[in-house]
Amino acid sequence: GWTFLDPVSWNATAGQARGEFTKGTGVVAVGDSDEYDDKADAKFNASIFTPAISIAGIDPGSLILKYDSSWRKEPQNGTVSVAYDGGDAVTLVALTPETPSGYNDTVTVRLENPEGASSLVITWDHQGHNNWWWAIDNIEITGELQPIFAENFDSLELGPFVSDSESGGDGTDWTATAPEGWVQAKGDDHGPTAGGDVAVEFDGWTFLDPVSWNATAGQARAEFTKGTGVVAVGDSDEYDDKADAKFNASLSTPAIDISGAPAGSLLLTYDSSWRQEPQSGKVLVSYDGGEAVTLLELTPDTPTAYDESVELELNNPEGASSAVITWDHQGHNNWWWAIDNILVTVASTNGDPTDPGDEPTEKVIEEESLGDPVTYTNIAPTLIGQLSINGKAASAGDIVAIYVGEELRAKQEVSIDEEGAFSTAGTAWINAQVHSAGGQESVIFKVYEASTGVTFDKVAVGEVVIEPDILLGSFNEPLLIKADNVVPAIVLLGGEEVSITVGSEYEDAGAIA
Repeated sequence: GWTFLDPVSWNATAGQARGEFTKGTGVVAVGDSDEYDDKADAKFNASIFTPAISIAGIDPGSLILKYDSSWRKEPQNGTVSVAYDGGDAVTLVALTPETPSGYNDTVTVRLENPEGASSLVITWDHQGHNNWWWAIDNIEITGELQPIFAENFDSLELGPFVSDSESGGDGTDWTATAPEGWVQAKGDDHGPTAGGDVAVEFDGWTFLDPVSWNATAGQARAEFTKGTGVVAVGDSDEYDDKADAKFNASLSTPAIDISGAPAGSLLLTYDSSWRQEPQSGKVLVSYDGGEAVTLLELTPDTPTAYDESVELELNNPEGASSAVITWDHQGHNNWWWAIDNILVTVASTNGDPTDPGDEPTEKVIEEESLGDPVTYTNIAPTLIGQLSINGKAASAGDIVAIYVGEELRAKQEVSIDEEGAFSTAGTAWINAQVHSAGGQESVIFKVYEASTGVTFDKVAVGEVVIEPDILLGSFNEPLLIKADNVVPAIVLLGGEEVSITVGSEYEDAGAIA
């Protein structure tokens, strides 16, 4: 059935690419019909399910399941399902004999939790007959971040068009009244250039049913499909329809309480429709009544984007308690700018995204860029070792890369013996399958340290020679893989010069390096 294994031990006893599940660390849940069948012919049909998880009060449709998975293709089957409040299970994921191998996947699935559900149970169900395995780890159920501010304008009450220049509406077409707390402003040069009446429906930023807006104005306004219900519109093209008029107006949010947000954590998202012509626009933010800062500037050269989602970092400063966001727009019979679905959220950080004490870091960590190993059809030798960096055990996320010349033959993340189950607590183990081209080949090592982004290309192991289907190192006598960035100091007491290889020893006249 489903059991729980140290992935290092699982790979040591079973091999055959199980070591590729590097995202599974510590202990993983395993359904392995291949190993189950090793003593006697046996069929595997078993499931594992969570306890009932309380989701009372969670917004419907907001939950997400995430887990790491290792699956090797063969005639085996598996499903992931969810049941709410003891009801019938709903299949979320179905794996079949045709599902490709995914040795080291991260799976993310929307749970679509229904309105009023108070609990859920998730099940992994697996069937096989000497047909490889399915293993899982790192199961998380999370909810989408709730915004600290949201506005889609759909609560506004709309009335019919009133200007004789507008037509095609259904009686719920527009309003000039903004949501409570929002501020509409007009520049000194906004309005008719030589007197006359204007289309009041577009006098500054106003609010329209996008269906009615397109019915009266057309010309690709219907392309704004992300704008639904009611949208905010600055339309200098329609504003000019009754008399020549310049458009210069802004729309600002109420003061948004951001007192609980960590510095630099706020994110603004909104949907936007912009048609290029000699018109201009800006998105600005001000904190605690201070001077506005420009987040985005649209110019006459900004390309048309009829149906765009925009994401902007607000860069909120330390100690700020409120923010006001403004959309400012100028045009003269120059098409439009429309917006909808405005959200301000706290961006995810390395810890709790709503914890004010979890300050973002400015340190940039280089990502691992070792590449993908070259594969050969020979039976790969297995290498078992321990990794240390600068004299200390390596950490989770650190990676050992094994090369023949310039050709990458294996890449393996370390597995940490956290509790000291079979070695000193905290020891970093590597259990890698090294692809062999045949015959004897000397290998060299590189090490990537995840916490610093540093790749060590001088690694002391001693001479290591691979060939197909051999074991290098063991759990009793592992290879000791040592990476450091300490410049070696060699004092020559004998000859004038000496040449040594990385990992070897030098002894001369009583001095050892």
